[in-house]
Amino acid sequence: MLKSVAHLSAASQHPIAHANATQTEGLRRFTAATPTETTNANSTGTRRPASLNSPVAIHPKATLSGLSGYLPTKSWSSKRSTTSRSLTRLCVKSSKNELQPHRSDQWVIPPEEDAEFVYHMEDVLALYHEPYDPNQPVVCFDEHPTELTKEVLAPLPAAPGRVAREDYQYKPNGTKNLFLASEPLAGQRVVTVTDRRTKRDWVTFIRHLVDEHYPDADCIRVVLDNLNTHDPIAFYDFFEPAEARRLLNKLEFHFTPVHGSWLNMAEIEFNALSQQCLDQRIPDAATLQTEVAAWEEHRNTATATIDWQFTTDDAQTKLERLYPSFED
Repeated sequence: MLKSVAHLSAASQHPIAHANATQTEGLRRFTAATPTETTNANSTGTRRPASLNSPVAIHPKATLSGLSGYLPTKSWSSKRSTTSRSLTRLCVKSSKNELQPHRSDQWVIPPEEDAEFVYHMEDVLALYHEPYDPNQPVVCFDEHPTELTKEVLAPLPAAPGRVAREDYQYKPNGTKNLFLASEPLAGQRVVTVTDRRTKRDWVTFIRHLVDEHYPDADCIRVVLDNLNTHDPIAFYDFFEPAEARRLLNKLEFHFTPVHGSWLNMAEIEFNALSQQCLDQRIPDAATLQTEVAAWEEHRNTATATIDWQFTTDDAQTKLERLYPSFED
């Protein structure tokens, strides 16, 4: 427990006893007498005298946290400076867990007792744990914008004892969109660079996926989120009816729930892409295409798979709050 100032004054070895000349007179008058100097309280509750040049009398029940405003800040030895820092830490720690109504964070607040969420979640989880079938591949799709940035000054190459350096300034050069389709069990992925991410761009990419990468598949089961451009009706908006029906006959869409994009394994693939390829300044679309193609080839050659272990049983236990409750 913190001792009162009246008790501290009796300890002649306390750092307060060694204050500088301008404050020694006031600091030595830590007695139980009634205060003789008017004090003001700031927003944090620290009491400060109206004038530090006048003798100061402080209430005997004052504690170290309230004393911080009176302590001299100069002409202290390193030992006394350590004491001052300790007092500061005490003050900070006391207010660390206090409510801060002026602050707020944006957060994905999980739903509770949401049957629609549960339906889509269990649908995707059941799909992930089906045995691998090349005639009915499970493909996870997602998209991500990428900013292009040019260097303002030429980077300095690495040298013995020094890593490569680049200037903190850069010049924005527009954005591009990345479409990514990943087949986790086969260890294959497809990445395409586009200017935009409209419905037309989406259906064009899906047709490329069907005709170029899975021409012999009976049904391609696609896991994707609920973005408004991911609409199967769009196939009829941009293709002839016969072509639209041909493509849709080979596709089966499984949508992740709203606020449940973490169920899409394509996000894991995008995380790898961001760390292994996009964590650099890419100046233009041509360079982006080259870098992404090299990353895609490397990952496909290595047959990098994803081992998804979260099951429906896990969801029913760990995410029990999502399931509607029933009373007997």
